[in-house]
Amino acid sequence: MLSEDLQLHIDPAPNPGHRIFLQRLLRDHNHRTSTVRGPDAQLLNIVVVAQQSTTVGGLVALTYWGWLIIELLALEAGIQGQGLGTQLVTMAEAEARRRGCTRAHTTTYAHQGLDFYRKRGYRIVGQLDDYPDGYTLYWLQKDL
Repeated sequence: MLSEDLQLHIDPAPNPGHRIFLQRLLRDHNHRTSTVRGPDAQLLNIVVVAQQSTTVGGLVALTYWGWLIIELLALEAGIQGQGLGTQLVTMAEAEARRRGCTRAHTTTYAHQGLDFYRKRGYRIVGQLDDYPDGYTLYWLQKDL
């Protein structure tokens, strides 16, 4: 039962600070109820820049709890197939090891990067079928 002085509503323009606030609440709860600490996530951002100083791709990841979490890896269509994706993952894994990480994980679809990651030693550890209908989202993990 909701207290009369509290309201619920969908915010059409969420404040970026709201996520930080909720993360702090969850972190405080974890400190009270478990031994889980952090994460004190560090951003790992690798940019692919063309000669004209134009960004044409890159990788965005986080490192925490001894893990490399690859969130995004994308390259413009004209530069795909040149080994840049492999270089990005190799650089991210090397930096993650330097930061003390021993494992990595990411998510992808078959039409995006499933074969790409599997060729680099990632293995499927879970999947979500029909997300969206007709597609499967894969969770992948690798020991570094």
